[in-house]
Amino acid sequence: MHATDFGFSSSDSPVRYHPTMKQILTRVPDGLHALARTEAAARGVSLNEFVTSAIEQAIATGHEGSAPFRARAAAHGLLMAPPRGAAHPEQMDAEHASWTARQPEGAGDAVVAALLAERYDATP
Repeated sequence: MHATDFGFSSSDSPVRYHPTMKQILTRVPDGLHALARTEAAARGVSLNEFVTSAIEQAIATGHEGSAPFRARAAAHGLLMAPPRGAAHPEQMDAEHASWTARQPEGAGDAVVAALLAERYDATP
């Protein structure tokens, strides 16, 4: 399966370079980014082309995220149920939203500034 299978064509518009493209911004762990970049280079493709291909493959094969890992864990007796009384994700989201709404204006700005400084100003 290729991008053209989804109706994408480089000749759709003479004006824009990417006529039918959308941009996805996602955060991945540094290690996964490094692995993806290394694999893309080994295959002789751009990181963008590698990620696009991975998404197409996941859609084409019906890949359901963690389903294969859960199946393997269950087969080896390693899959565990959450502890009794554990909060449901929607409940946790509602509690977090309620907590966030009670915080004063600007709360957390220092933390965000420190994280941004570390990410963009630190030398590797």
